[in-house]
Amino acid sequence: MSADYGDLSTTEPSNELVALANRINAEHAEVIKHVQQGADHAIRAGRFLLDARIEVPSGHFEEWVGANCRFSVRSAQLATRPGISARPCAWDLANLGDQNAGADEVTAGANGEDHVVRVWETW
Repeated sequence: MSADYGDLSTTEPSNELVALANRINAEHAEVIKHVQQGADHAIRAGRFLLDARIEVPSGHFEEWVGANCRFSVRSAQLATRPGISARPCAWDLANLGDQNAGADEVTAGANGEDHVVRVWETW
């Protein structure tokens, strides 16, 4: 059952709608904050993977990732591509998941620019 809100362009919003809008905007702000924090963690993880790549004997990095990390070798390869760990929000979050299901797009403002980040349920 849908509510009848009348003509919203000419009426003052009710206190209930104002409160709902405030709650929606607060939750949206939390999403943006956590997406950015997630990207920051992904960048740091990529840098640690680069350190591990140096330490692991030549030719055994993929095997090491498979035995020690809780994500795919492909995700590790993406995270260690040249330049990826040096740029903010550069880790391609859309490609971290092994499946193409369960994605949401979130528009996040950073330094006055809008970015669309695909967030996957599984990594």
